[in-house]
Amino acid sequence: MAEISAGVKGGVGRLILEYSREATSDPAKKFTAVLGAVVVGLALAGFVALIDVVLMRHRPKEQAA
Repeated sequence: MAEISAGVKGGVGRLILEYSREATSDPAKKFTAVLGAVVVGLALAGFVALIDVVLMRHRPKEQAA
């Protein structure tokens, strides 16, 4: 929800708050925004893990003392 303090219009955090304020009987809007944020977060975490695996393959082996 950093979009609110940064002033970004249309950010996910702002959408969640706006949909919560509407208090409509249709919770699909709110859950869609939350699930969208979850999917983006998981995709980015997977991407970082993949980069870690690729970079660690090329790391020099440690030598036993």
